[in-house]
Amino acid sequence: MQDSVKKYIGLALAVCVLVLSGCAKVISDPLVRQSVPKVEFADLLDDPEKFKGRTVIYGGTIINVSAEGSRNLLEVLQRPLDYYYEPEINDQSQGRFLVTVDQFLDPDIYKKNRRITIAGEVKGSETGRIGDSSYQYPVLIQKEDHLWPVTSSYNKGPRFNIGFGVFGSF
Repeated sequence: MQDSVKKYIGLALAVCVLVLSGCAKVISDPLVRQSVPKVEFADLLDDPEKFKGRTVIYGGTIINVSAEGSRNLLEVLQRPLDYYYEPEINDQSQGRFLVTVDQFLDPDIYKKNRRITIAGEVKGSETGRIGDSSYQYPVLIQKEDHLWPVTSSYNKGPRFNIGFGVFGSF
């Protein structure tokens, strides 16, 4: 009897570990703690110099990856983040930001339209162009990033049906 109880307890613990590991955040705890209090993206966009040196966590969709001299540069369209720091798939954005990275970023992996979460230090701002317009980009120095799997919004969320017979369901 005790052996079967031990098996069930072991199985329950294993299930808990698997479930909880699926809920792990994608940015390390030390960087999450450094990013408190949170800097709203709109505030950073208004005055990047005010937040110079602060650690922030933002995410969005990669617009462009380029190499400029000894640095790689990501241009990201900001998107709201959910509880797990995953950029939401919607049409909401407060603007764009640049991320400097001191390592090679393969453009076939860090490609356009890929969702990314970045923890970085605010470096300041740079003036760039979007089409014919001048744009003031906040610039981050990458500390950590997480690329999200390529998925479609159709597959997002639980899928289940409850039905009775052939003609009805709710």
